[in-house]
Amino acid sequence: FKIVGKSACTSAANYNKEWGEQFAFHDADRQIGQYLGFRICEERYKQEQNDALVEALADDGCEGCKI
Repeated sequence: FKIVGKSACTSAANYNKEWGEQFAFHDADRQIGQYLGFRICEERYKQEQNDALVEALADDGCEGCKI
C-alpha cells in the first residue's frame, strides 16, 4: 500500500512551497485514515469468520470434530 500526499496550484505565479507542503501532508493524512478504516473492517471480518468456524466446529451435530 502506497500513500502519496499531493497538492497543486492553479498558477505558478501563486505557488507557495509551505502551503503546498501543508496541503500534501493533509492529503496524506486523509489517505492514511482511509487505509486504517479498511484495515479495521478487514480485521472485524476475519474475526467474524473465525468465530463462525469455531462455533460450527463446536456444534453438537459435528460428529466428533469438537475443539
